Amino acid sequence: MTNNHSSYVDFLEGDVITTEFNKMEDKGYYLLNSNPKPSEQEVEAIEDSVGKNELRGDFQSDTVPTKYFSWEQYRKEIRPEIKELWKKFMGIGINLDVNLLSRFENVGDTFQQGPIVVRFIPNSAAASLKRSHPCRDGLSIWRPIRNSLGPENGMFKVYPGSHHVETIGELQSSGIKPVEVWVRADQVLFTHGGLWIETLGSGGGTLMWMGVSTHLVGLHIDRYSLHFIADAYSASHLLSR
Repeated sequence: MTNNHSSYVDFLEGDVITTEFNKMEDKGYYLLNSNPKPSEQEVEAIEDSVGKNELRGDFQSDTVPTKYFSWEQYRKEIRPEIKELWKKFMGIGINLDVNLLSRFENVGDTFQQGPIVVRFIPNSAAASLKRSHPCRDGLSIWRPIRNSLGPENGMFKVYPGSHHVETIGELQSSGIKPVEVWVRADQVLFTHGGLWIETLGSGGGTLMWMGVSTHLVGLHIDRYSLHFIADAYSASHLLSR
């Protein structure tokens, strides 16, 4: 009975992943429900590892859309502990490995970026077009830390199907319109690296981000890369190229 149940669960999971893979190919992104969602204790552990005031205190900027926290910023002796805590959080309630296998032929040959904790900052900078990952063949994974994410608290808009569009000029002539994205606290957003997104000036939302790619991310950072990724990899000087 146990083996039959396990096979049935594997079948259902495979069917779900196939559906989401098709969405990724078509739209360039998909949302996955987390079952279970992170518990209050697990959320508290993440917030405490960063500092609640860092995630909730007053902060406003003229130009900086995000504030980020990397496990590499911590003292050397506690880095492994923080990294493991954050990686575990990213995988709560979802089969992360299966989702990666649906995107990459050989996960063992990929590079992982993060996890990185991100706070959207209210700012007066104009909305700008970015790619969801510096590497066009990459994958970005976005997970709310406590509350749902939406345009009201900094969540970017997406251009469905734009992951096959090379330039902004082609995007503008394609007729693709941006759509707002809401990510519930019990969901995880997966975006194709080449997907065009539009940053917003609102803030308040917090999330954890992780990237996966077949190329070193630092070699591909340019003006269309997200600020927090460039900053985390000491490559913000490349945002002008």
